[in-house]
Amino acid sequence: MLALDTQPERAERLEAFVSRYGRLQDTISDKLLPRWLRALAEQPGSQIDVLQRAGRLGVLEDSTQWLEARQLRNRLVHEYCTDPVTFARDINLAEAYGRMLIRTYAQLHTDAVTRFGVVEQDLSAKNGNQG
Repeated sequence: MLALDTQPERAERLEAFVSRYGRLQDTISDKLLPRWLRALAEQPGSQIDVLQRAGRLGVLEDSTQWLEARQLRNRLVHEYCTDPVTFARDINLAEAYGRMLIRTYAQLHTDAVTRFGVVEQDLSAKNGNQG
């Protein structure tokens, strides 16, 4: 933690990582997964229901890990970490969970192309317009 006080560029990169991790987790769990379920003619329920259904449908590796990733996101975004050991552990967890988030996004992307016949270019164009 002290090193971050004396290395502002490193602190900025870390802050950007934490912010992007939180946004990616929020976007997939709060927006993308419910929209995907609606496209499958399913009614999304609570976040836990959405995660469990997505897990049963093979898009999520493990819904329990997603809940852990959410708790981690809350800790990183909302709590001020004073213990450097805990903070380092959480950052390492965020890296691992971040990889899981990226794999989930890739799985959803593949599913949209194969199941729904969405053209690759349409995904990119719509993604840019979603803001």
